[in-house]
Amino acid sequence: MSRNIFRLPFAAIVLLLTACTSYTPVTTMSDQHFDELKKFVLSNQTNEVLPTGWRELSGEEIRLQMVGKNFAGHQIQMKRNRRFIYEIKGNGIMYRGLGEYFRSECSWSIDEHSIFFDCPEVYHRWFVFTNGNDLVAMRIFDGRRYFNILEEIAFQRS
Repeated sequence: MSRNIFRLPFAAIVLLLTACTSYTPVTTMSDQHFDELKKFVLSNQTNEVLPTGWRELSGEEIRLQMVGKNFAGHQIQMKRNRRFIYEIKGNGIMYRGLGEYFRSECSWSIDEHSIFFDCPEVYHRWFVFTNGNDLVAMRIFDGRRYFNILEEIAFQRS
């Protein structure tokens, strides 16, 4: 009988510890490569023509490159650069947030040239560019271009 008394608290503790752990995004891009890519994007942000070696992805290419994967979207033009986490699921649902602890559920869709993020209080249309290795997303708001360096990430339980 005394063995059963200890099973319930033990099971509750294990359940609580499991619920309290988080999945921490793990960076895959080196700081040096990120800094080089950031300088490159910032120096080309007003150009009307894509730099040599870069091209815009079609909607189908965006689907193949991004759906079912997780990304960090590094804002690079703000006074305080932020890193958004995007978990893009295959069923039209995604999770978007600023940190490792809170993400809001959103929906996404793809048209011929872009991916749309439809989140509470945020609706973004992103165009995605690549040089074959790197992904950079651009959105236009009030006539201004905003860029995010996209880095595919994995999650590690912490």
